Amino acid sequence: MDKQENKRLGPIVLAPGVSHFNAFTFLYAGFIAIAMLAGMNFLQPYLLSTHLELPNADMGKVTGTLAIITEIVTVIFIVPIGALTDWNRRRSAARGLFV
Repeated sequence: MDKQENKRLGPIVLAPGVSHFNAFTFLYAGFIAIAMLAGMNFLQPYLLSTHLELPNADMGKVTGTLAIITEIVTVIFIVPIGALTDWNRRRSAARGLFV
């Protein structure tokens, strides 16, 4: 019997069938998503005050409304998108890139 050697990415043992390219792509997507979400929190007050010329008195109301809308959209779409991804991962990923 030939023993299949486990691939490693540093201390992480990759599952059978997962290549180094898959692992790097996953890590890259995670890092970019986290940076984008954190960056939006820093840029939002600047965009609202400078580009949309929103008065400082209304800044809290608008920021709170945007946060609530973001959470509602996330809660509504996370289950169907997760189910679609489980059903056909490759097609879902391709649609996410091109839509």
